[in-house]
Amino acid sequence: FCSIRVDTMRVSGPRFGRRRPLGLSFAAALFFLLAWCEISTFGVLSIAVDEAGKNDWHREQVGLVHGAQFLPAYADPATNATMRSVAVLTEQAVVAVLNQRTGAIVWRKQLDGAAEVSAVAQSQLVTVSEAGKRVQSWDFRTGAMVWEARAEGTVGDLVTSEDGKLVGAVTDNELVVYDRAGEVQEAVAIAGKAKMGKTVSVEAAGTTFSVGRGSRADLASEFGFANGAATSATYRLDGSDYAAVVGYVDAKLVAMVVDLGTRAIVESQEYALDASERGTPREVFLTGYAKKGGSSAGFRLLLVSSDESLCLVQQGEVVWLREEALASITKTVVVDFPVSSEKVEAGGGLSGQATAQDRLGALVLGLKASLNFATREEVELLAKKKVEPAHFDPNGFNRQVLALTSSGKLFALHTSDGRVVWSKGLAGELRGDHVAMWVYSQDAAHGSPKIAIVSSGGSKANFVIVDGWTGAVLAAREVGTGSSHLVRLQPSGPSALQGALLVDFEASQALALAERPEDLSHFDLGSTFVYSVDDQGGAVSGYRASVPASGLSIGSPLPLTNLWTTNLAPGQTIVASAAPNFFQKVYSRTRVLGDRSALYKYTNPNTLFVAAEGKDSESGEKKLFSYLVDTVTGRMLYSIAHRDASGPCHVVFKENWVVYKYRSERGNRDEVSVLELYEDEPTKNQNSISAHLYDLVTKANQSSEVSSYSPTAIRVLGQSYVLSLPVKAMTVTSSALGITANQVLVATLSDQIYAIDKKLLDPRRPTQKPTNADKEEGLIPYNEFLPIAPQKFVTYTHQVAGLREINCWPTRRESSVVVLAHGTDVFYARMMPSKSFDMLEDDFSYSLLVTTIFGLLVATFVVYSMVQKD
Repeated sequence: FCSIRVDTMRVSGPRFGRRRPLGLSFAAALFFLLAWCEISTFGVLSIAVDEAGKNDWHREQVGLVHGAQFLPAYADPATNATMRSVAVLTEQAVVAVLNQRTGAIVWRKQLDGAAEVSAVAQSQLVTVSEAGKRVQSWDFRTGAMVWEARAEGTVGDLVTSEDGKLVGAVTDNELVVYDRAGEVQEAVAIAGKAKMGKTVSVEAAGTTFSVGRGSRADLASEFGFANGAATSATYRLDGSDYAAVVGYVDAKLVAMVVDLGTRAIVESQEYALDASERGTPREVFLTGYAKKGGSSAGFRLLLVSSDESLCLVQQGEVVWLREEALASITKTVVVDFPVSSEKVEAGGGLSGQATAQDRLGALVLGLKASLNFATREEVELLAKKKVEPAHFDPNGFNRQVLALTSSGKLFALHTSDGRVVWSKGLAGELRGDHVAMWVYSQDAAHGSPKIAIVSSGGSKANFVIVDGWTGAVLAAREVGTGSSHLVRLQPSGPSALQGALLVDFEASQALALAERPEDLSHFDLGSTFVYSVDDQGGAVSGYRASVPASGLSIGSPLPLTNLWTTNLAPGQTIVASAAPNFFQKVYSRTRVLGDRSALYKYTNPNTLFVAAEGKDSESGEKKLFSYLVDTVTGRMLYSIAHRDASGPCHVVFKENWVVYKYRSERGNRDEVSVLELYEDEPTKNQNSISAHLYDLVTKANQSSEVSSYSPTAIRVLGQSYVLSLPVKAMTVTSSALGITANQVLVATLSDQIYAIDKKLLDPRRPTQKPTNADKEEGLIPYNEFLPIAPQKFVTYTHQVAGLREINCWPTRRESSVVVLAHGTDVFYARMMPSKSFDMLEDDFSYSLLVTTIFGLLVATFVVYSMVQKD
């Protein structure tokens, strides 16, 4: 903001003599000055037509490939250029076609069930899904469905006729032949040899089918490959049968193509793929082509590694590589980059602070590009220079998201564009189930952040500390329990160390997790309470962890004391539970009402919300029961029953409010309920806000602490709404200080994210005509249907395929939060729930501001000189 002050002063003296009226020249100069200012600010008033995608990115994946078919060349419908592609089937129930030259996705489809096998007939790609019951045909050029059919038996394989015109579905007893329209041409019984895995020829529908897959298990050992080598299916080219074997020989990845008729090695190549990062080969798919001149054949290999990456290799070179492990993210955290004076590994080199010469060169390139004088190479160089560097951002916008995948690989994604900054294979240090990943310590100014990862499997668990800037393993320890219940402790110490307890409720003990023994001295375990939820048994129990008399040490168990157990009514099954984040920031514990009174929020972090399905003991109708329980004392704080309601239930709990979604059996729709908890102290709540401020200033020892052992009566306000969007996941935004308005983010069945303002989920929304106090408080009149606004879709028109989870983190700007959603795809966005109240817009023209100020200064001197002449 700026203010302009106009002062009047009286001028006297012999120099000016008699005052004269301003001449025409001054009026003209003033007119041109105002006109120039109006023109110069025109660009500030205009906005971009389409700002979608400015602060977000969408990374499309296909997933872990388990089947592939190389497709015949065809003309691209868009460019009419020759297209060579490969169709893939993945564990994420995706069928997709990839460009052989670049690896880009041409098209993809999300199936209802996992795609199992595929075959190609002319321009059609035929797939089988839903446990061998659904047969579908796709035009592999466009992705349009041609036909689909329900198989009478269970289809275990698909085969193509020798002329390539028909497809046969192999069931337990017969071969069913489909034509191009999906009609069954003939069904032929299969010989016994095909059932035993041997290849046989079957005559059907006027052509021949080769049924069965011959075994090539001995091919790898025959040519000197160790265990872990992958062998391709038989590929026929020019009347000869070939197969590929890929594996590591002397720490080098070797790919051999063998003529199965002569057992001769036709081609052998080495590829620069690191075994420690990629792991052993899982699958390999072979295709061939005639080299120029037709003297010999060439081969391409599609390789799937144990780290779930997918790459195409040919003639000793890796043509392209896709990191498909990102389709199976299990845990995520966000950390800062190092300060600009340091460097981190980024792509193929190092990215640090740009020098003055680099910045000057970028300005020159930008000027040439704006004037259309730049060459193609200079335009590409300018695009590379515009990529956000990997160094510390004081706003907290450019950071790295650490994503741990099910294959045990850790990725660092740059939040500016989603590119992979670095990756690290941790499969050797982790076990099967990933329990948790969190920032153990972070201090970007003095050292790299440390990331803690806990994984469990069997009767043991692994505790690993890695470097947050490189992924290097700093410490790894085996823990003597296979429990998957983890409780994080309060950060403490000079580096804000955050340890954790791995709780084994069956053994009634807990283990403290720390990198070093001296770190244990920073943890306060004097009053640590934990709880367990038995979903099937319908019970909730509370425990207290005690430090043994011998002291706290790494590996020594802490005994658990069972304090209480609450059993729900017989027949009730717990379908959801949630507790507020113990370390959340609560900006204000009061809510000021329109009549100047205040409500005090009940912000006890030891409050647990439990939702359970059951039936009414008298009428037998379905009900969803909601409970609020104190996890320290086991006291039941509140309960309510929703008639004709059931799960699935999704819930978020923040500060003093709970929002949960359930299914209404009566209305056959999703409904959302909100509960807000306040302290029920009439004397305290009825005082005016000025009285509260007076007490805060004049009375000593004012404390905002809440104790479960000295409970206060609570008042619960609630309302229910109808949500027309089917929901499969839910979370809530979180800002740095808790000032920014909250939004509930829901993942829809259409794989999109929708933001619901918390003010729409306010239980104090008036059901009658709003009073003046309601209007002053900004309460929206109650409507049982939550409005759906298209601009509230965080994902815009994107679909995050297979969306499973939404994560939200604060930035250093209170107005901004960041959201990462992952499933098969990965989506990232920066949101401003309360608009940009603490920063300028990203497209603010600083150069125009400087130009305007400079122009005003020049115009001021010009006008002043003209006044002097008059």
